[in-house]
Amino acid sequence: MPLKSNALKSLIRRVLRCQVGVSAVEFSLLAPVMTVGAISTVDAGMAVYDKMMMTQVLRSGAQSAIGSSSVAEVQTILEATAADNFTVAQGGTAAPGELLLGVNQYCVCPEAITTPVACTATCTGGVDPNQFYDLSATLDFDGVMLPAFTLSGEMTVMAQ
Repeated sequence: MPLKSNALKSLIRRVLRCQVGVSAVEFSLLAPVMTVGAISTVDAGMAVYDKMMMTQVLRSGAQSAIGSSSVAEVQTILEATAADNFTVAQGGTAAPGELLLGVNQYCVCPEAITTPVACTATCTGGVDPNQFYDLSATLDFDGVMLPAFTLSGEMTVMAQ
């Protein structure tokens, strides 16, 4: 009997010391983690890219607004610039994945900057009111690994 017991112990030792296939086992344990990490990194990169493109759209609208364009003209420029990288929402609501753009114009007198006035009004001392544009962009981002969240950007510019 001791001979069989020694042979069995020897076989168990050889099996436990065997290194064949260890790399395959390690890879099978690590591959899913690395895959999830890579997909999450790409997702985060796409969200950052979308945010940068939204900022670029708002900057082009701000550049147009500085030249004292009308609200409709600024909105048209925003939509035209955004169409290169996004599906632009039409109307006042956006479907998932559509970029919602907004332009709001208001005027204030230099002596009362918290009180909006008509842009055709004349302020104290015969001064024209300062004209401002609020530009906004909103996008519902839905990544592959990241949960859905909203990207938004706003910009206020004073027209001359």
